Amino acid sequence: MLSIYQGKYQKWVQENKLGSKLPGDVKKCKADAERVMRTLDRDLKEKKLKERVAKYTHKEFCRAAIEWLVATDQCLISTVVKPIQALEHLKFKRMIDLASRATDGVKIPGQKSTWVAIKQSFQSHLKNLKAQLNSPKVMGEVNLTCDAWQAGNTDGYFAVTGHWIEETAPMQWELKSALVGFT
Repeated sequence: MLSIYQGKYQKWVQENKLGSKLPGDVKKCKADAERVMRTLDRDLKEKKLKERVAKYTHKEFCRAAIEWLVATDQCLISTVVKPIQALEHLKFKRMIDLASRATDGVKIPGQKSTWVAIKQSFQSHLKNLKAQLNSPKVMGEVNLTCDAWQAGNTDGYFAVTGHWIEETAPMQWELKSALVGFT
């Protein structure tokens, strides 16, 4: 039966620009996809982070404090007690490391200036992200994922994250992700 209608089916598939669902064609498509995936896996490299010691400045300390606040949700008003693990967070350690280099004391940033800095940081992040996504290094499409949750104090949150592949060097690709939106 397959041999009788195979020619007509293949013609119809091509005319309608669809993929054939015949068993042999599906198997070939899966094999081609597996071959491409092995090629990508071979070429993807994990980026090694370099240790960098920065000189203490009040501006850097404020930035480190804000990064820690955001990364560990310290700025959310909640009835839930924050876990002690926040002290082990890398952003907290960076903030303390910066403070340890201060020779003239540490000035703790105020609440109002911190909120302004967080908002400015996110706006800057979006501007840089837009430029990055419009660069010729971004390969293919940008995929979006969404997440919604509710805090202990009944505040609802919604976040959108973008994921894409970027060519960091000729024939070297790196999977990238970034926060695109948050409410």
